[in-house]
Amino acid sequence: PTDRAHCCLAVGVWHTMWRFLILLVTFAPLEATTGICGSQCKSDAECGSCGNSSAGRCSSPAARTAYPAIAATCVDSPSDAPTEPKPNVADSRWPDTWTADVQAYVYKDWSGNAVESKGKFYYDITTGHTRTDWHPYIDGRDAKQVWIGGSQTEKSAYYVKSGPICIYFTIHDPGMGGSVGVELPDWIQRCDTAGMATYVGRERVNGEWVDHYSCIIEYAKVNQTIVFQNWHSLGLGKTPKGLPVRVTGGNSAPNAQKGSPRLSSVWYTNFITGANAVKPDDFAKPNWGWCIPVGLEEAKAFFGVEKLSVAHLSHPDVQRRAHYLPHAKPAKSDLARARQKLPRAKAAGSSLQEVAVKLNRFLTRERGLTTRACSSFKLEELHGVHRELFSARSPILQSVYVGDRRSLRYASDAELAEAHKLDVLWSKDQPHLLEIVRDGLCHELVMMYMHHLSASARTAIKEGAFVLPRLPEGGLHQMPVAAQRGDGIAAAVHQSYTNKTSCAICHVARAVAEPRVIVV
Repeated sequence: PTDRAHCCLAVGVWHTMWRFLILLVTFAPLEATTGICGSQCKSDAECGSCGNSSAGRCSSPAARTAYPAIAATCVDSPSDAPTEPKPNVADSRWPDTWTADVQAYVYKDWSGNAVESKGKFYYDITTGHTRTDWHPYIDGRDAKQVWIGGSQTEKSAYYVKSGPICIYFTIHDPGMGGSVGVELPDWIQRCDTAGMATYVGRERVNGEWVDHYSCIIEYAKVNQTIVFQNWHSLGLGKTPKGLPVRVTGGNSAPNAQKGSPRLSSVWYTNFITGANAVKPDDFAKPNWGWCIPVGLEEAKAFFGVEKLSVAHLSHPDVQRRAHYLPHAKPAKSDLARARQKLPRAKAAGSSLQEVAVKLNRFLTRERGLTTRACSSFKLEELHGVHRELFSARSPILQSVYVGDRRSLRYASDAELAEAHKLDVLWSKDQPHLLEIVRDGLCHELVMMYMHHLSASARTAIKEGAFVLPRLPEGGLHQMPVAAQRGDGIAAAVHQSYTNKTSCAICHVARAVAEPRVIVV
């Protein structure tokens, strides 16, 4: 093919496969695991728990690129692999209609932190529809996502239903233009035709013999590399030949705002194929079509993007945010409280300790809300609560807090992630400052729950496994002695703590709260 044909095929594969990953992005936190099949790796020594002791190895089709970590995972590669059937990229074509149980792992950035999702996937290329059911969704309830690909007669639309609420928005794909269709069944063959596919080898996935192919797309002008991988069944076990037992995507420029995780893998089991695998009713719009439409301006304000595209939906941060869209509009009581500059007398006290006790009493009495002492949380747990509250925030409430101590200091998931990195860095560099870092976070999380979530969002967030830390009741931390002596990290920790506790100090009737002195 000509260079132009190569380019067109590459772009087609790129957009096809990111669209494919869109319906597999409803994630819950997952403890980072190493050594098991599918986990990220750097060497064979890290893959001892994948297959038997001699079969696990670290496979990175992107090893020759500048970004091997976007494709490096542990695989089960026994030495006694069957020699028949011979490898053939044409065997990787999916059936036109099929369903399967799915399990997805995603590494959003360059850290080792992963997120997980489980559910069931429906595929029908003949009508251009896909669907995923999640058990459970991120809020602890079951959910349904239906993708209706664009055609000459209907616009491409993405539906999300969780509990009684259903929303939908049309999807725009700036890279391809026109209608946005679902993923193509022969995408790996198209990559091969473009000269970008490589046969990696014969391996096992969940006990099934598979052929492993990769597709590397490099954009030299912007120094970006994209890698897709496909493991299709050889038909030697219970899974029919050609079905995708595992699919992986990697991106050297992960970005939550653009919907691009660094490394995402999806496993498929319990396939049903053939003409009767799906039926038209499987792709019916949720709620009998009674779903809340999301307009462009509303999406721009809520997601912080000019136009919600296909790529955005392939990132767990964006999907978590989308779940709270129906709850974005605050009630009149929320707005009245937001416009009130001083707290009511029953929420005020003569000292920070008294204020903390009063506010904690309100929290523990709130119906449906689970709380724990701030000191019982690990730093990573508090960061998880922080991400969930940030996803549930209302832009309307934030707009009220201009020049107010309740105003959030993070405008995006990326900024929040940077703040979390600093928390970890400070705590590791000077462990004695961890208590100050932790207590400051607890103050900010309570403030966000009370002042940045609509009443509807607070109800929704409580229906899952959400646990809110209570305010520390030990008083205000004084500036560490090390900070007074010029230590930059100690000074930064104290400044961050001061910012996070500024809302609670407003609840103190006196001008200054009595500090609790800690010498570090």
